[in-house]
Amino acid sequence: MQWPTGAGEAVVHVVVVDPKSNGLEIRPALGGPLVRSLCSVLTIAKVHEAVAAVNGGFFSPRERVPLGMLVIDGEWMRAPLTNRPVFAVMQDGSCDISRVAFEAGVHFEELGFLPLLGINQNHWENNSVVVFTERWGPSAPAASGTTRLVVSACKRVVHRDTSGKELAIPAGGMVISGNGRRAETLQKVPLGRQVTLSYATRPSWPKLKHALGGGPLLLAGGKIVLNAAAEGFRSDVANGRRPRTAVGIRADGRIVIATVEGPPLGRGSGMTLAELARFMQKLEAQAAMNLDGGSSTTLIVENKVITKCSSGSPRLVNNALVVAPPRSSSAAD
Repeated sequence: MQWPTGAGEAVVHVVVVDPKSNGLEIRPALGGPLVRSLCSVLTIAKVHEAVAAVNGGFFSPRERVPLGMLVIDGEWMRAPLTNRPVFAVMQDGSCDISRVAFEAGVHFEELGFLPLLGINQNHWENNSVVVFTERWGPSAPAASGTTRLVVSACKRVVHRDTSGKELAIPAGGMVISGNGRRAETLQKVPLGRQVTLSYATRPSWPKLKHALGGGPLLLAGGKIVLNAAAEGFRSDVANGRRPRTAVGIRADGRIVIATVEGPPLGRGSGMTLAELARFMQKLEAQAAMNLDGGSSTTLIVENKVITKCSSGSPRLVNNALVVAPPRSSSAAD
């Protein structure tokens, strides 16, 4: 459709999905088996036999990792970013969009609990603990000043390392890394000790199946709540008129996905975030959030590229949101 904006008409494409319909579900999908994989949205759609797919959350072009929460089939791959929204799908197919806080920890048998800062990402705070799983790759990256514990598939500590060099991640296992005071604490964990990870959010999603981080939050309770600065977004996302991608939830539970084409090579004017929020209101979304945009904005329907790409050729992305047949939790991305 065409939609009026302050700079002319925007070219917009909309897909409405019933997440409780038989034979289909909406879920995030990675560009490959690792959290550092890149791929086109079209290829992701074909791999997952999706009837529709759209580019997903933000990612770091340099590190090629998602910037925000990512959970697929109950497997936590990345933690949420502070104060940014998440699109979540529960086990019964119902969906939610909310800002969430990360509440996670590492439990050591008979020793106690350490809070977990992140999953498959480097330390960005001192005195912190992070964990690397097989989704990162074959080895945890080098990190000086750390103590790292190698945990086997049986969830027991099998090796301790303080060299700061790359460290192999065992099949089915993980590497737990601590810096500062947390490094000193991990040095005291005996080999052979049982380890348990616990992941949760606040507000709580106890029956979470899938989750995809994005932002800024556009709507809550049907009202515009846009505050890009409070969510820590840079001006290239927060300001200006550009191609946009958004996902929203209507009062009846149906999901609304929208892509907006824009300059320099797309059709129409593009939208500001404020215009995108008002547009999602017009689509009757009660909750809505922005996803990655600009040259990432891509909508696929029945293996056809619907959006005209602003950069002339589809950008490789880290992840997508797909509408596809359900699959077993053991299926590979």
